[in-house]
Amino acid sequence: MFQLGRQTCQLDKLNLRKEKHGAQEVDAIDVPLTAIILTPGKFDQLMLEEGAHTRLFIHSGTAFEPAFKVLDGILRLAEPIGGVLFTFYIGRKVISFLDARLKDVTLYLQSGGNVLLEATLQCHPELDGTIDALQEKVHKQVEFEFRAENYGEAPAEQPAQDEKQADFVDGPLDKPEQKKRRGRPPRERADTHG
Repeated sequence: MFQLGRQTCQLDKLNLRKEKHGAQEVDAIDVPLTAIILTPGKFDQLMLEEGAHTRLFIHSGTAFEPAFKVLDGILRLAEPIGGVLFTFYIGRKVISFLDARLKDVTLYLQSGGNVLLEATLQCHPELDGTIDALQEKVHKQVEFEFRAENYGEAPAEQPAQDEKQADFVDGPLDKPEQKKRRGRPPRERADTHG
């Protein structure tokens, strides 16, 4: 599990779109999030490794500096974070998205030891003024918190080959045929050693 308690971030321009779920089109929204600060402990949790922060920063005097200047201090997660419960606090209004995901998670190593996180929240909003409330906060600070219950857990195992559906039939690409050779048959090699 990975979670961030209530803190602030900045919203960027919202992208309203449609997603296909089977034959049905569903409303979806992309919400770019910037300026999320991760402490060393939260960075270790996100990296799923104790001491990850210590290995990426050099402690010099009273300050921390990124250890690898050639990286430009930028790291990206290979996979999105799924199954996220994400909550915005806008004044007295509480806006929550169940089963959202954080895509394009990018981490910026900062002088001083903090890590800035940027990501795109992808979710399915209710058409009840939620989008308007978020739109009013574009390019402004907003409070949020989130929790990803299954982050870091191994994915569910895929069924074994013999457990596949009974109605599955191998197609022509599952067992490619050997091509017939054209021209002369291959030559026999002579035994030169005796």
